[in-house]
Amino acid sequence: MDARTHSHDFSASPEGVISSLCAAESEWSPAKTRRTLVTSLDELEAFRRSSCFFSNASANGPRIDLDTEELNGAGFHLWRSTSESGFKAAQPVHSEPDLIMIHIVRKGSLLFRGLIDEHRVEAGFGLIVPLSDMAEYHTSDAHEAFGLVFDKALLHRHQLDVLDARTGALPEFEHQADLRTPALQSLTRNMAAMLSHRGHRTAAGMDSSLLFDMLLSQLVGAWPQRPARQTFQAPASSRHILRSLEFIEANLARQMSVAEVAKAAGIGVRALQSSFRRDVGRTPVQHIIDRRLQETHDELRRNHQSSIATIAARWGFVHMSDFSRRYRQRFGCTPSQTQIRSAGNV
Repeated sequence: MDARTHSHDFSASPEGVISSLCAAESEWSPAKTRRTLVTSLDELEAFRRSSCFFSNASANGPRIDLDTEELNGAGFHLWRSTSESGFKAAQPVHSEPDLIMIHIVRKGSLLFRGLIDEHRVEAGFGLIVPLSDMAEYHTSDAHEAFGLVFDKALLHRHQLDVLDARTGALPEFEHQADLRTPALQSLTRNMAAMLSHRGHRTAAGMDSSLLFDMLLSQLVGAWPQRPARQTFQAPASSRHILRSLEFIEANLARQMSVAEVAKAAGIGVRALQSSFRRDVGRTPVQHIIDRRLQETHDELRRNHQSSIATIAARWGFVHMSDFSRRYRQRFGCTPSQTQIRSAGNV
């Protein structure tokens, strides 16, 4: 991070993670409350080594106000950041693959550069992305923002409760949202209130995990969503499709034929093809290839030691030229770019 004159207000950090600004390999661990004020270059260097990766970009010296709080092990991290001159933050060396980040921009703007695409977020808009997708982000001058970092499993649990979507894929959130809608205005007010009134909250003995549950329920109901890539919602009569999907998932890493899938589903090949086109929106072969591409993509982001060919072969890809072409079409970058960027080398 290029630190000029800015402050950070972090609350409710999950164990081992302060935020996207912090190094997972550091010695820092969250206390009930912790505050660090950095006002000189020497303090900045000492603090950078001990907990976060910061570097100075101003001759006037830095000002960093870091305030953290662990709220009853609630498993989420609520934070506020202000900056007069702007700053840059890079991806942690070991970012957790299953964390979600929400960035609410109140003043100024934010340029988020991901491993695949980038987003410019102006004041009055919010951004939601997987933390592991972040390469770096830059803020403008006179920037103010706050947000959340939390486990994806918590979000999925609330999606199931709120949307009652217990079959098929859950909908995906749009990356950006206009915060001027009444529902999202309520969400942002509640986030700000949790930061501003935490002393009163502690004194009153309020359960922070319940408050966070409220925030997530609001998020699921208010943030704009788009259909997931797998939009299959199985009716009761689609037992054959469910069986075929289960068989594909169980055998995804080995070679399989459409005839095998049809046999496992208990129907003929032609009936399977028709059912897939009608209920899933693509052919069985297209579904298998897409699922293998996704698994390969996920492993490339986690596994920086194995070769691309080894990982691709593990998920059933034999011809590397065909795999590379399909991968680029699917994710907008090459397999090597995914692996390098996720390792934090760019």
